[in-house]
Amino acid sequence: MEAAIYDLAAQGAQVIELKIPNLEFGLAAIYAIELASSTAYHDRSLRAGRTAHFTPDVRTLVEMGRLVSAPDYLKAEQLRTVLTEDFRQALDKVDVIVGPTTPITAWKVGEWSVKVGTKSESVLAASWRFTFPYNLTGLPAVSVPCGFDKEGLPIGLQIAGRPFDEAPVLRVAHAYERTHEWKDAMPAL
Repeated sequence: MEAAIYDLAAQGAQVIELKIPNLEFGLAAIYAIELASSTAYHDRSLRAGRTAHFTPDVRTLVEMGRLVSAPDYLKAEQLRTVLTEDFRQALDKVDVIVGPTTPITAWKVGEWSVKVGTKSESVLAASWRFTFPYNLTGLPAVSVPCGFDKEGLPIGLQIAGRPFDEAPVLRVAHAYERTHEWKDAMPAL
């Protein structure tokens, strides 16, 4: 990841470290919003017993949405507004935000927890950690390949930008891909 950022700097990008205030509360907000939304959409199927097409983990998540209260949902939406403003302020200082797509590469089917650094955590939390802010705030983001881990699994570089301003995001992604062969490489199977 650091090599990818240095490569962008070598192409003329100015690298500035950013800290997004309130981001540590965002994962709880998107969980509440996504769980409640999924349950609202799928509740009729759940009540009618039409769940054969749900995998066990999906069914559990859809059922968990019933536990999200109206105040929980409202607070999550309020935090979404706060985070959107935090990102707007950060994006007043930079054209795009660049970082990893996930803190892990692909995990094994059926694996519920993974080790990130020295800590074990849920696959869902780890896999959403760097993508949820853009899903929550509606900011445009793209992931492009930027290498492989020691097991040959692909690593993603995520590029995000201002609301309704996809062009800089796509220009940076194109500039990176144009100078690297990662887009054409395949992991060893």
